[in-house]
Amino acid sequence: KKRREVTAELDSEFYEMLPDIRNEKEEHEIRDVVISILARMPTQMARALRLHIIERRPQEEVAAMEGVSVGALKTRIHRAKKEFKVIAESLGL
Repeated sequence: KKRREVTAELDSEFYEMLPDIRNEKEEHEIRDVVISILARMPTQMARALRLHIIERRPQEEVAAMEGVSVGALKTRIHRAKKEFKVIAESLGL
């Protein structure tokens, strides 16, 4: 099988969530870790983080795409960040 490589511009927020590996790994390895963590998250949370933080879409646009209010999206993103940290810690990061 061919291995597909996915690259994404990462927001500094993700680097702040993963302070221990920032200095140890190259940027593409950090992207792999972030993608791996997002894959372990509930779909709605992962999608909210990806759209708003990685793709840098405005909260209003993401809320419209998800069919929720901006307030609900903010809550989802907040919870998703917490979940991201929990998963990262469970992986020893």
